[in-house]
Amino acid sequence: GRHVRCRSCVGPLWLHGFMKGQGSGSGPVGGSERITDLDESSLLAALGDTAQVIRQDEVDQLLLVSEWAVSHPGLGATGVLDADEHPGAEGTPAVAAFTAEPLAVALKISPRQAQSFIAETLDLKHRLPRVWDQVIALMCPVWKARRIARRTHHLPLAAMPYVDGEVNGAVMRIGIDHKILILIRNCKS
Repeated sequence: GRHVRCRSCVGPLWLHGFMKGQGSGSGPVGGSERITDLDESSLLAALGDTAQVIRQDEVDQLLLVSEWAVSHPGLGATGVLDADEHPGAEGTPAVAAFTAEPLAVALKISPRQAQSFIAETLDLKHRLPRVWDQVIALMCPVWKARRIARRTHHLPLAAMPYVDGEVNGAVMRIGIDHKILILIRNCKS
């Protein structure tokens, strides 16, 4: 694998220092200038750099959620309190009971949101591998990929190679929702 960067391991975010007027010198604008002292060009460059950091952090989070699901596989349990859960759609692996709850605590989201995050991650990785690859390569925003996974969750596994191929080529277009609706209609007919 891929190494996932942890900001707390590397040190404070350079922007934090600028917001306090201390400047760490380690960020895109460097030195000890304050954000309010930046010219338009430097401000836009800093915005672009922080947008890239945010995109990478979102991909890292997606990879960590994927790893969380992989490290909590379904074991075939069928008891009332330990039955495997199937958050992902057809063709995705089961996860152990109560996999979402610790994730929810870590992400400070509800267990339902954590379960959805796991489902969308599993759907992307197993049902939409081309879109997954684009996300990992930072060619598709995580929010858009998760929306695609959510919108195609109900489709049968047999339809997914077609959908993955068609959506993959259109993933950066603004009208992706319209494209997905057309694909869903085509899959149903």
